Amino acid sequence: MDITTLVLPVAGLGKRLLPLTEHTPKALLAVGGKPCIEYVLEEGWAAGIRDAVLVINPSQQAHFEKYIARAQAKFPEMNFRFAFQEQAFGSGEAILEAARLLEGKPFTVRFCDDILIAEENALRSLLDFFEEYRAPMILLERVPREVVARYGIVATAPVPGTPLVKITRLVEKPNPAEVDDVVGDNAFALISISAYVFTPRIVEHLRSAQHDAPKVIDGLQWTVGAEMEIASGGTIYGYEFKGTRLDCGTLAGMEEAERYLERKYK
Repeated sequence: MDITTLVLPVAGLGKRLLPLTEHTPKALLAVGGKPCIEYVLEEGWAAGIRDAVLVINPSQQAHFEKYIARAQAKFPEMNFRFAFQEQAFGSGEAILEAARLLEGKPFTVRFCDDILIAEENALRSLLDFFEEYRAPMILLERVPREVVARYGIVATAPVPGTPLVKITRLVEKPNPAEVDDVVGDNAFALISISAYVFTPRIVEHLRSAQHDAPKVIDGLQWTVGAEMEIASGGTIYGYEFKGTRLDCGTLAGMEEAERYLERKYK
């Protein structure tokens, strides 16, 4: 397997999860009896990943060091490394900070807001497709169009004879007109969800865009690199997730995830 590194952008301050994040980084908040980040590490471990780069805010380093000291027993062969994002200038900035450690190699990315419950390992599936197609991969979910404004919406074209689609357009947190343009009259839309395989070309695009991106909260999103890859003639594939996604990015979502996990594993 070419890809050995999992990047976890966990530098966000979790303002939507206050007061829970007042003293605890949001990735370390417990759901179903263990931190959100642990579900992602389990997924990566089962997929064969043995190198994890956590992109953290320096002010939270002690919290993550304490967690890793405990987690090392569960993931004994996992190599944990830190990259630092001092300001939450966006997921694209976080990926660029991690890329400094990656020596120009492709890598996986998982955000810890989503817990993915399925029979198949979604990350392993993306890695398998990458090995065959050698192009960026994005995990997708089909959702009602009325909820897509919170996510990154995609337009796609079929790839005959495969379970993949070719992504032709991405729009991060689309406005109503953009939703209409991408979705048309359909009641459902495809959104990107928290699991990706990125190539060095995505990093190059982000690095190029970084100079012009405003230094504001979420000023540079990963989608910019993906859009530039498509515009330059590159191919990005999407794979539709088959399972249950628990969105832990809000208080309501965490409460719902807690109830779901209690019902499933009690």
